[in-house]
Amino acid sequence: MKGLIVVDAQNDFVSGSLAVPGAELILPVIQRLVDAGPEILIATRDWHPVDHCSFVAEPEYRDGSWPKHCVQFTRGAAFAWQHPGWLTDIVSKGTDRDREAYSGFDGTGLADKLRGYGVDSVEIVGLALDYCVAATAIDAAEAGFDTAVILDGTRAVTEGTAADACDRMEAAGVELR
Repeated sequence: MKGLIVVDAQNDFVSGSLAVPGAELILPVIQRLVDAGPEILIATRDWHPVDHCSFVAEPEYRDGSWPKHCVQFTRGAAFAWQHPGWLTDIVSKGTDRDREAYSGFDGTGLADKLRGYGVDSVEIVGLALDYCVAATAIDAAEAGFDTAVILDGTRAVTEGTAADACDRMEAAGVELR
């Protein structure tokens, strides 16, 4: 069975404090895939405490140095896409104030959840390609799932880091479509 994982398509990444360039362009792609009715639909989200370790006053927009974003129970943490009532599961990550967590598999039990639903392959879309999407896709492949990233359903923080992320995903056996 195939599952669709929508990674961190949240307001702060689309139009908020950590907006990814061109992020609004992926929303129709996500909606088309969701409307096609995947058997299993998982949404991951950054769900940070207000004092998360990655938040800095003067962010460098790189690992460990981000503006405050996706704080639990705020508008910025809400999904920027219209998810259906039958959403299979929501996976919250980055909930530990002292730890970054880019992958939807990082301490969330997602691999076991997917196996419990009978999933053996996943398609992944969302934000951002060079961080959370790549980490989630690589972990999915390493967990034994046939994994594909739909490139028109994702955008990167920067072009330079996008190329590296694509190389890392392909090296891990992730199909880029």
